Amino acid sequence: MDEKILSTAFETLERQFDPYYGGFGGAPKFPGSMGLSFLLRFWKRTGTKKALEMVEITLEKMANGGIYDHLAGGFHRYSVDDRWLIPHFEKMLYDNALLSRTYFEAYQATRKERYRTVGEEILNYVLREMKSPPGGFYSTQDADSEGKEGKFYVWTRDEIKEILGKEEGTAFSAYYGVTPHGNFEQGKSVLTIASTLEKVSELYGISILDLKTLLEKGRERLLASREKRMKPGRDEKILTAWNGLMISSLVDGFKVTGNETYLHGAKEAAHFILREMRKDGTLMRVFNRGKCRVKGYSEDYTFFIQGLIDLYEATFEMGWLNGANDLNERMIDQFWDEDKGGFFFSGKENESLIARSKSPYDNATPSSNSVAVVNLIKLGYLTGEDSLKQKAEKILHLFYQFLSEHPSGFSHMLSAFSFFTRPEEIGIVGSKNDPRTHSLLREIYLAFLPNKILSLKDPGEQVKGNWLPFLKEIKVVEAPTAFVCRGFNCLPPARSEQELKKILS
Repeated sequence: MDEKILSTAFETLERQFDPYYGGFGGAPKFPGSMGLSFLLRFWKRTGTKKALEMVEITLEKMANGGIYDHLAGGFHRYSVDDRWLIPHFEKMLYDNALLSRTYFEAYQATRKERYRTVGEEILNYVLREMKSPPGGFYSTQDADSEGKEGKFYVWTRDEIKEILGKEEGTAFSAYYGVTPHGNFEQGKSVLTIASTLEKVSELYGISILDLKTLLEKGRERLLASREKRMKPGRDEKILTAWNGLMISSLVDGFKVTGNETYLHGAKEAAHFILREMRKDGTLMRVFNRGKCRVKGYSEDYTFFIQGLIDLYEATFEMGWLNGANDLNERMIDQFWDEDKGGFFFSGKENESLIARSKSPYDNATPSSNSVAVVNLIKLGYLTGEDSLKQKAEKILHLFYQFLSEHPSGFSHMLSAFSFFTRPEEIGIVGSKNDPRTHSLLREIYLAFLPNKILSLKDPGEQVKGNWLPFLKEIKVVEAPTAFVCRGFNCLPPARSEQELKKILS
């Protein structure tokens, strides 16, 4: 397998890129989060500035557009035009899980606060609107309310003036592109950032600081008014696969912001699935109205295993890793193709089908095989089981031809291939309760390290079994110490955040 395939994939995406509005292709335009995440990894690997530029243009245009909910946070499903202006108003859990991860990654790569803010607003929306009382996350919010698509979300200028007052309402409307004629149906408008702070400040004689306050308070008041409208319907099915994606996103939010609310939300969702959606060791796919239905498919296992591994990296509680490893063993038993390699979509215990498919395509969500590659590599390093890493390699060999011929259809698999070729082990020896350990972890969490395999050995805790071979032979150290190995090259130990930052950069 030739690493040049990554450059070929970048060139393909570059040809499909819209340099004016960002994204790939024309209308209708979907937010291709996995393609953006691959471009970030390609930039990190090669230093290709164009790759980062493509990501930033797209993330800025999407966050400015009507596809983004400027009052409550969260992205709608797609834009009916090529400018991200008018959305199809449905909100999907998986879209918001994947997009929040991409915005947090962009923040790690650039340290631009806008990206972190958008990521936080997405998570806040999900926790507020999509979380069930027991902890799992619902699937979707409908596009329609009162029989009309978008009615819940759109405004007239008169409505805004009535709520905010004439002067503030006029400035607010100028910034968010609300005109007398509207940009949607019947003279109504979808909020979209149509101007700049500087232009609106100059036009209405308001200082930029006062304008920011005006816009912030205006959004709060409009949101409060919007909450009185009849809300769109909500599909309250809880799907294991989509919850797995959301758990990973919440963990990312915690790592980047330090907000414990996100970590708590991730833990609650994971506990809910382990408690309510696992029957005799088998993951179930759907929870609805108090009952589970359908035995899980390979994507339910891979996405949830990924979430459990991510929870370990945020807490270093071995229970999450043991849970991930147990489910991974069951997944191999149920879905692995012993003949050609790769995971079938349906398992031995699923309903009988004419043929068992094995799709590698990354569509609206990543394929189970592309997520499994990363899971297998991480668990392989964390357990010392080379057979797991060999399975990851076998998956990549199996689908390599697809990657070379149609790279844009395999964005997440390309990211997994990039991970496979350059894994980076980072281990910390130190007490979980030591502030100096937390300082080292903070440096790791804020850095963009897409290929990291992170582990921690607390001298005060005994690790049972064969876990954490990378740290097993390291003797007790006086101060918390970080160890970084890339391939066969291990860098000098780092005992302060300054030393570690220098190594990581």
